[in-house]
Amino acid sequence: METLHAVLLLIGAHYVADFAMQNDYVATAKADTKRPDWIHALTAHSAHHAVAAGVTLAVLGLPWMFGALFTGITHWLIDYGKAVRGWYGYHADQGMHTGVAIGLATALTI
Repeated sequence: METLHAVLLLIGAHYVADFAMQNDYVATAKADTKRPDWIHALTAHSAHHAVAAGVTLAVLGLPWMFGALFTGITHWLIDYGKAVRGWYGYHADQGMHTGVAIGLATALTI
């Protein structure tokens, strides 16, 4: 049950950071490499995910520092692949983020 609880809360934190916390400026800037600020927008967006995951894990009493760093780095890489490189679309992107949440929760609770 602890794993399922962590999975659901991490996925919830992901959706809060991906939709509620992301404004139009960041959503546009992170995907446009012609803009000088694209990398800052992508990094800030990923940092929001790191903080959301870290707080969630801390509340659950799980290793939050590792989880925050892992989430932030993987979020940056996944969004770079979708938004900047165009390697895959929206659903694959969201599936990968969900997979990270499931894998992280499982690794931290077994």
